Amino acid sequence: MSIKSKVKFSFFVFTSIVIALILGYIHEGYHVSDWMSHFNDWLQLIFYSIIIFIGQVIFAKILLKNYHGILKVLLSAIGGAAIGIFILVTLIFT
Repeated sequence: MSIKSKVKFSFFVFTSIVIALILGYIHEGYHVSDWMSHFNDWLQLIFYSIIIFIGQVIFAKILLKNYHGILKVLLSAIGGAAIGIFILVTLIFT
């Protein structure tokens, strides 16, 4: 794994966790002050992070295969997060 791949992987992991934390707080934390005190909440956070991360990787590998550099990473993080959130909403509400 090259340095660029490690940086991209780390950036995708970081952004997926941050977005999952924000979604978790919106979903649970607004109603309860101890929103991460249960084991199931941590599983939900991990599940959200994985789905968002997968969306980012799919966006980078398939849709942005002709782009290179920082633009590809930023667009993948944003677009992939949108795809991941769409998948999460679809899974939650079906």
